[in-house]
Amino acid sequence: MDNVDLELTPDLLEQQQIPLSAISQTLLLLLKPLEDATTRIVTVDGVELLDNLQGLAELLIFKGCVTDWGLAGTASVSAVLDTWGRQDQRASCAVLWRLLVSLGRFDLLRSIRGRLLRDAELYMQSEQRERRRLREATQQPSAAPERRFDV
Repeated sequence: MDNVDLELTPDLLEQQQIPLSAISQTLLLLLKPLEDATTRIVTVDGVELLDNLQGLAELLIFKGCVTDWGLAGTASVSAVLDTWGRQDQRASCAVLWRLLVSLGRFDLLRSIRGRLLRDAELYMQSEQRERRRLREATQQPSAAPERRFDV
């Protein structure tokens, strides 16, 4: 898969607006290379950023997704994603994908693509089960005993 293919956000992520909460611990481990200090400088929207976790955090700040400037000094992928998810209703796996494209992290996109799509599918299945459970719970007739009045 070449970089041009990776620049396109997978349809499943784009159409379903999968929240960051769908990201598994396995995927967080696959994103660990973002925490590495060895990086390169990339220009995103006219701003020079590092292509690591600090750059991702700064990009989130510049795009108005988060307001916490201390986030740029955070050393954990999960902390950055957690803060972003709490502060921005638009936070989603699709936006994360696009931010990683902006940072030129095609290496990460290649390594996470399969797992991210699997996490998205698992999330959607879980949501469907929950909706079905709620629908069935509201459709159940009440179990109140039948009353008879003999006159």
